[in-house]
Amino acid sequence: MNFINIEDIDNLDKKTIDKMYKKHYSPGLYKLFKYIGIDKEFVRASGIHVYDKDGNEYIDFLGGFGALNLGHNNFDVMQAIQKTNCRPNMLQTSKNTYSSVLANNISYLTKGELSYCFFTNSGTEAVEEALKLSLFYKDGGNIVYFSKAYHGKTMGALSALGNKMKSYYKPLLYNFIEVPYGNVEKFKEELNTYRISAVIVEPVQGEGGIVVPDKSFLMELREICDKQDIVLIFDEVQTGLGRCGSMFCYEKFGVIPDIMCLAKSLSGGIIPIGCMAVEEILWKDTYRKLKNAKLLSSTFGGNTLACAAAIKTLSLIRENKLDERAEELGNYTLQQLKSLQKKHKIIKDVRGMGLMIGVEISNMNGIIPVKVKEVVMSNIISKLMNEYRIIAGYTINNPAVLRIEPPLIIDKRQIDYLIYALDRIFEEETGLLKLSVDSVKNIAKNII
Repeated sequence: MNFINIEDIDNLDKKTIDKMYKKHYSPGLYKLFKYIGIDKEFVRASGIHVYDKDGNEYIDFLGGFGALNLGHNNFDVMQAIQKTNCRPNMLQTSKNTYSSVLANNISYLTKGELSYCFFTNSGTEAVEEALKLSLFYKDGGNIVYFSKAYHGKTMGALSALGNKMKSYYKPLLYNFIEVPYGNVEKFKEELNTYRISAVIVEPVQGEGGIVVPDKSFLMELREICDKQDIVLIFDEVQTGLGRCGSMFCYEKFGVIPDIMCLAKSLSGGIIPIGCMAVEEILWKDTYRKLKNAKLLSSTFGGNTLACAAAIKTLSLIRENKLDERAEELGNYTLQQLKSLQKKHKIIKDVRGMGLMIGVEISNMNGIIPVKVKEVVMSNIISKLMNEYRIIAGYTINNPAVLRIEPPLIIDKRQIDYLIYALDRIFEEETGLLKLSVDSVKNIAKNII
């Protein structure tokens, strides 16, 4: 084992990198990538493309799970970061101009409805802050979340995870109540049993399988929360910033939350940043008071570099009307995928909003064990990468769903190529049984 300088990294061979990854980083992930056949080493990225060591070009339809709305390494965002390199990045004993401007701009984009911001380092931290503020405001109580929800992996966010994986981290916070997504009546029942302080919800579920609710669901939640003085939290970490066809997804439903969580693409996917945006009355009764001013703090939260990247990112989304582009191209993609659905019985459902789209494979929901679903979908992902050089992924809480979440700068030609690739794959894999068998063969080949 030797210490490796940054200047020497480009000269490392695959064997050395594999050894370090397995021994010092994540042997489990290494095995998973190898078994699936996607253990590539990418050395360059720009826009919607990434390139492996052999110079092969791949189209990224995963987009960093919604973190790369502007694509990889956006030049203008990188330049904005460079322009701040002489300013102090972290100086907690002084006002930060860049965090002030970013907060102002988010308030402007929400039309003043969410007029206060606190910046964190990630989406899960933004969720934690939203949960904390809600409990502070209501002096304790219970928090409702929804089945198949995903809000992050810190302890509060895990407590609101609609997935059994959280059982590995017991004991979690006791005051979290799960309700079926989209079921307002069940939520009303919980109101009769528990003192509810807050509801946290994804306007469109991401890891739950790209689930778009009826508009009435969110509107009824808003109405109930208003009547009961319950804090309504929208987790827009994936759905926000143009992804669903508007700057923020709540605009599509006409429902304004009390708190909105942002992250992922807020800095163009270049520097970690999260945001809790809060309506004025809620802030006034909590952190606006002088005695509470020191309760909110974060060493890296709201740092100059991250805020500069975020300010530029928001400008680029607006100037290039990427939300409108996501709406147009999302409708086109859904139309093309629905045509595929009519052709291939293996496709159970196609759904989504903007460029947040899911393709669900048939006969897998509730019939086949989760592990088999993961294996089958992994084979589809492997074929996309190795045969068509397309990067894709599935949704964690519903592995039967292929997620399509490309950068918003994608174009129709590249979408058509994805449709072509899926058409070819589903022609080869005429049924679930054949796909399952081929999946096992693919894993066996990669192990050998």
